[in-house]
Amino acid sequence: MASKPAGPRGEAVACGACGEILDALRADHVTIVDGQFQFFCDHSHCRVAYLSRLDEGRQGGAEDRHEVSSVRGALAVRPQDASPLPEAQDVQGSDDWIEPLETLPLSVSQAEMTHEPVRRSTSEVGMLLFALTFLASGMATALELAENTSLVLLVRVVLLTVATATLGARVLSWMPDPSKPSRVVALSSPVLAVVVAAFTLVLQPPQAGARACFLAGVVVLVATASLWLVVWAERPVSAWRAWAVARLALATNVRGTNYAGLKAGESLTLDAGATVPVDMVVTTGECEVSTWWSTVLRVRAGDAIVAGARVQRGRVTGRCVAAGDERTLVGSFCVPARRMDVHAPWARIARRVVEVGAIVASFVGGALLLVLDWGGLNIVLVMVGVYAAFANLVLGTLPGLVLAMGNQRAVSRGVLYSSPEAWRRCSYATTVVFCARGTLLRGEPELVEIDVVSGRGGLGDSEEGLLAVAAAALSGQRDPSAAAVRRAAADRGLLLEAVRNPRRYAGRGVTAVAASGEALCVGTRSLMLERGVSVAVAENRVHELECRGRSVMLVAREGRLIGLLAVQDGLRAGARAAVQHVLDVGVEPVLVSPDSRETCEALGRALDIDHLRPEAEGEDKADVVRRLEEAGGRVAVVGHSPQDDDALTAAYAPVVMRGVGRANLEHAARTVSDDVRDAALALTLAHRNRHQVQVVLGILLGGATVGALASSVGLLPAEYAPLATLLSAAVAVRTLRGNAAPG
Repeated sequence: MASKPAGPRGEAVACGACGEILDALRADHVTIVDGQFQFFCDHSHCRVAYLSRLDEGRQGGAEDRHEVSSVRGALAVRPQDASPLPEAQDVQGSDDWIEPLETLPLSVSQAEMTHEPVRRSTSEVGMLLFALTFLASGMATALELAENTSLVLLVRVVLLTVATATLGARVLSWMPDPSKPSRVVALSSPVLAVVVAAFTLVLQPPQAGARACFLAGVVVLVATASLWLVVWAERPVSAWRAWAVARLALATNVRGTNYAGLKAGESLTLDAGATVPVDMVVTTGECEVSTWWSTVLRVRAGDAIVAGARVQRGRVTGRCVAAGDERTLVGSFCVPARRMDVHAPWARIARRVVEVGAIVASFVGGALLLVLDWGGLNIVLVMVGVYAAFANLVLGTLPGLVLAMGNQRAVSRGVLYSSPEAWRRCSYATTVVFCARGTLLRGEPELVEIDVVSGRGGLGDSEEGLLAVAAAALSGQRDPSAAAVRRAAADRGLLLEAVRNPRRYAGRGVTAVAASGEALCVGTRSLMLERGVSVAVAENRVHELECRGRSVMLVAREGRLIGLLAVQDGLRAGARAAVQHVLDVGVEPVLVSPDSRETCEALGRALDIDHLRPEAEGEDKADVVRRLEEAGGRVAVVGHSPQDDDALTAAYAPVVMRGVGRANLEHAARTVSDDVRDAALALTLAHRNRHQVQVVLGILLGGATVGALASSVGLLPAEYAPLATLLSAAVAVRTLRGNAAPG
């Protein structure tokens, strides 16, 4: 399916710190300060600098100071004192530009200062081992400039042995991790190179021994530098995991009650100030919680709260839905069995290349030189060099680290993938179906028009009478439009007569019998025609209202049309930005709605969605999804559970809004908040993460392959193969840290 262009540009705005002109729809960060929007091109510099200057210049007491951290349809703040939280403010229009938070909950330094430190890869002992390894291998390599006497060569081999031993100690002190190649593989190329150098020193002339020692020195230096690059690159992820574990560990003891042994289905009660220890669903009470990305959410009975959130105000009792390693925050990011950097296909491919592909590449390189009739020593040295080029720790680790950083970004925004397969499906989705009600629309329509079209006299021939008839017929219905009609009748103080034999037609309306015995029908044009009611007299008015984006309910009594009601639902904050997110990564948005085509077209124009599927309700939405997949698309569906379960179940990649503790859909992405931008980010982050891991793996494999081929055909000496891998690794790590460094 052809992808739609990226869509129009947003309003031009200036960065609040540096003044650079930005596209409002794609600003990197947006903050509300003193009731005004401030746009920033970069979090780590511009936004931080702006807020720092603001704090320095701001006068007043401590009760007036707070850090503005994120806005998602409400003014969300992170208090720095004991002052009460401000009331949420509904912001419209410009709020559609607000991007979700892109910072980590704590920076590396904050995580290290705030929590008990876990074992750090950059400890003093580790740095000492690195220094010794670099020193010994560097000296052995530098002695290439000295005369190749037996004593010099012996000293070089001894230095290389010491360097390999210290490197081995550093590798063995590294905590084992299933996302990395085995420690045997990490040490195999230096050990192999030193062994070959030692045998060459004994069995070959000094010139050959010098070549072998120089290659061994390069291999040890490359292996040490590769390990250092990995340690440096993974520090943000390690600190984030340490933060998550520490926060949840502190949460197990709340107000003197130990929740460490709490199991699913058991109840707990939390007061203001408590950190939520488990994933739970609220059964009674109402409160405000601040999530780990510092957004304030209001939760009430039926809503889910994720472990790690803090209760800011209120008191709630809830039911545990996940404890221990099953908790969302720790399970999706810290438990190896569910981590993407362990089980995602790209990470497995990278480890397979290092563990198996290096051996194959080494023999292929030796075979090429054998065909070219090179000497035996040259073949051995090239095989060692090619093996060292592919058996490189960075090549086996960095693709998984890219996935871990992508998952870290998602989790820090409240986007959670239930499994590596869920992430993979989101990353390959080509089409996204938005279930309009409650997703792009608020799901809280209001009655805006009442038109009386009958002139026979009697019940329903006035606005109040028409409204009373419709509200009575819809009294047992639970959909938002019926609720809007009943709410309007209650606001006018109308008394509703009882009706008999109500019958609901999914997505089309309802029929009933009034207390007077008259047949009532309230619903769509198709239901009226099915019931034999002529709607010709109201066609023009219905068309006019639907073109303005309103949903029309026709009202008939005794087979005659007596009037119509129009309800209108507003766009959710962030709906336009959510659509723009998916357009920017080439995913085509599709709007599915139970409303008429004219109403859908009006909504599509407001959101820049061309592909519309109107008059779809319940199983019809699932049929839409199946037809799109039959046409060759990989379809993601954004919706709520259980009202959109038909479509979500049929989707290739279901994305469930506020789905933690609710939906049991396999391979689903879930959002903690009810913000549709988060749901869109579940797709866009996965797409960008997949692209990034492909680029990184391509850089690494490209460098290793070019170096290996050049050595295998005699264009370059054998030591250039591992050096080419190290150069490509440095480029890949720099690219990774530049794109994913925490704010």
